[in-house]
Amino acid sequence: MMRKSSWLVLSVLVIASMALSSCGPQPTPAVEVPAEAPTTAPTSAPAAAKEATLSLTSNPESMNPLYASTWYTECVFDLILLPLWNIDDQGQYQMELAQELPTLQNGGVSADGLTITLKFRDDANWSDGTPVTADDAVFTYDMTMSDGNGVFSRYPFDTYVESMTAVDPKTLEIKLSSPYADWSTSFFTGISRVLPKHVLQPVFDQEGTLDNAQWNRTANIVNGPFTLTEFVSDDHLTLAANEGYWRGRPKLDTLFIRIFADDAAQLAALQSGQSDIGSYIVGDQIPTLEATGMFETPTSANGYIVTIFMNMDPKTAQPAMTDPNVRRALALAIDRQLIIDQIYNGIYTIPATYWDDTVYDNPDLEPYPFDPEGAKALLDEAGWTVGTDGVREKNGT
Repeated sequence: MMRKSSWLVLSVLVIASMALSSCGPQPTPAVEVPAEAPTTAPTSAPAAAKEATLSLTSNPESMNPLYASTWYTECVFDLILLPLWNIDDQGQYQMELAQELPTLQNGGVSADGLTITLKFRDDANWSDGTPVTADDAVFTYDMTMSDGNGVFSRYPFDTYVESMTAVDPKTLEIKLSSPYADWSTSFFTGISRVLPKHVLQPVFDQEGTLDNAQWNRTANIVNGPFTLTEFVSDDHLTLAANEGYWRGRPKLDTLFIRIFADDAAQLAALQSGQSDIGSYIVGDQIPTLEATGMFETPTSANGYIVTIFMNMDPKTAQPAMTDPNVRRALALAIDRQLIIDQIYNGIYTIPATYWDDTVYDNPDLEPYPFDPEGAKALLDEAGWTVGTDGVREKNGT
């Protein structure tokens, strides 16, 4: 296994420092006044618009989270539709729509783990000024479970949630049918987001479905720092600063998201200045970008693992694969660091578990080392010995 970089947002974020320098305060140009002009106070020129361009290599599937599943769509949601919370690159929960993370200690999680109570921020609003409420969350759950909507997935709501109730406008109670350890990274966070009930309930009441709702394409009422003003499939999205954003207006006036056909097209756009921020940069592209002297390439953990899976089904597997020692031997025999260094420019790390660098990780565990001699010893112990042709065999296989 190899762990790629970036937890929730960007696998590799490429920042053009020259372009983003325009995002800070700008000096106001002096205005010359002719000698013969009236002695009135000079007027300042309007401040230059603060803009940046982000590139993606895939369209967002929908502006409605019920119909979305990809990381590229989640990138757009992070700008216009906030989750309950995000998890930063240190594994810490950062509150967005919620006041705090429910825990046993603060009473937000019941002793049996079956009741979760969370509170929405009092100041969280939709872009039209309507408060974000627990009713929005209940509506989102109802729409997820409704047979009238052809949603991407109902999991984990269909498997673990018994009911959702708005105790009051800002308090949501979730009853689970059985304990579910992953609720804090699944319920209205990640790709899952809360929908605006006041916008979409009338659509569902009239049509019996949200599948064809105009909001799915326009997302004209949102709760994030930006609003969507234009979406041209396979070309671009234009986002404008949400003037009424409850945390304060973002520093950027406009954020353009350009959609490129592939990684090579994105790389060319970064080199030519058509894009300021690149996303999910392939490891072997980083030397090309760094050679320009114009880019930074910060990375953060994302829990995405590149994995070799082995067939262990005793009915269909190669006999050796059913032996744990053989599987351990293969893990020891693969030089994963060499793969990372030569193919991925050294930017990834070797994980010890599937949960590496997440809040569920055990930091005391160490990954298997590259140990060919240890691999040979395990194979010998398992009875897979080297035959005359150099191929290991056991019982004629």
